[in-house]
Amino acid sequence: MSNYYKFISVDQTSRIKMLNYEGHDKLGECYQIYLELSTITPTHIGSGDLQIDESGLPLSLNARDSKGNLIIPGSSFKGVIAHYHLAIFRQQKLTSSLFGFPGYMSRVLVDDIRPKSYIEPKKIFVDASWTPRKSEPGKIKIYVSKIRYIKSKYALVLECIPEGTDMNAEVTILNANEDELAQILLALGVAPNTTETFLIGFGKPKGLGKMKVKNFSIRRIYNDLKIKKVNRDTIYSKLEGLFKKYEDNFNEVYR
Repeated sequence: MSNYYKFISVDQTSRIKMLNYEGHDKLGECYQIYLELSTITPTHIGSGDLQIDESGLPLSLNARDSKGNLIIPGSSFKGVIAHYHLAIFRQQKLTSSLFGFPGYMSRVLVDDIRPKSYIEPKKIFVDASWTPRKSEPGKIKIYVSKIRYIKSKYALVLECIPEGTDMNAEVTILNANEDELAQILLALGVAPNTTETFLIGFGKPKGLGKMKVKNFSIRRIYNDLKIKKVNRDTIYSKLEGLFKKYEDNFNEVYR
């Protein structure tokens, strides 16, 4: 294992086509998870646009919405959830069933993550990226959360969402059950009596992109479109059972 990432063995690294899956032709019970998140370290999700910083170095701009506000795109966040989901449960059929495969749309829908209030970006100077060992057969890579930001010779400037920024996110799971709901929470580092740190975006080997769930609430949408808030005790009961079964995997990924 590297000092900034580890490899996790899974049954299959690529999405697989399921023979039996929940179709999108009709709507069954759905869940909406409202998340309160916080950035632990500066976080950068590149927009693909570059400028020249006043320092003379390339400046990678963070993703923004149509009004120019800093965001984390929902597609980026969904990719992170799916990656941690596979790392913990290690069964591609479970991940593919929720997050889709070629020809089948994901049942997990994620809105863009937005700060609770307006924030100014923070510039972070980083050195040149290096290429870690890209893969090992039958394994996926997880960056560890204990990495610290270390100053070095600069080669690039990142426009970041500052550390300590509180953000809101909404995750919708279509045609789902309580077990799948618990799977999503566990993938996000939410476990009985603990909440762990996950990593997102560019600069993970440099200690950037650390985030954590601070709080959450859940609503169930029934097939007659009635909406009801889900009792947290019910979810924690499911979560405890799931955590007990996958505790070793969870600890390997998050600790």
